[in-house]
Amino acid sequence: MKPKRGQKVCKACDEVNGARAYACKKCGEPFVMKDGKIRYGNKPIADWRTLEPGDHFKVKARSGDYYYKDNGEKHYWSTPGSIYKVIDLTEEGVNAYGLGGRGYWGYAFIYMGPEKRSPMGLTSCWKAPHKIVRVKNP
Repeated sequence: MKPKRGQKVCKACDEVNGARAYACKKCGEPFVMKDGKIRYGNKPIADWRTLEPGDHFKVKARSGDYYYKDNGEKHYWSTPGSIYKVIDLTEEGVNAYGLGGRGYWGYAFIYMGPEKRSPMGLTSCWKAPHKIVRVKNP
């Protein structure tokens, strides 16, 4: 099927998408642009288990582990915008290495399991899944 003007067809599932789409709206397969690069949109990754070692991602704001301040306000521990490189996956999250972005360098564990109280025994601390977005490899 030949797409009309302003459209392109996904090679994986034959779904018709808009010309400016970064990824297929049906299967999520990224499109290769005219300059040969693969770009990803700002949509959070639906299934983090699809990440592979070497993939790059960043953490969205207002996600991940948090605690409640004395005035009842939520404060998140994670730094939004930091870029990470996947080392490997575990049952509850991603072992990654920080590549900077907002100044984070070094090893990090990105929790992706269900929301629960922190195992440290503090009543105001919670473990919550992070919202992550795939980014192109630098």
